[in-house]
Amino acid sequence: MTQQNVTVAVTGAGGTGVAKALLAALQQDDRVGHINLLVSANGRKLLNLNA
Repeated sequence: MTQQNVTVAVTGAGGTGVAKALLAALQQDDRVGHINLLVSANGRKLLNLNA
């Protein structure tokens, strides 16, 4: 099985909780070889508030 690269973008539009759950699921998936994470400035703010 070939592992895939996945890119996740968090813009700060309120989906930070979903993004955290998605990242956790991707980390456990053997089909995923590498995760690229892009986070906007507002996304970082929301991630810090919801930490």
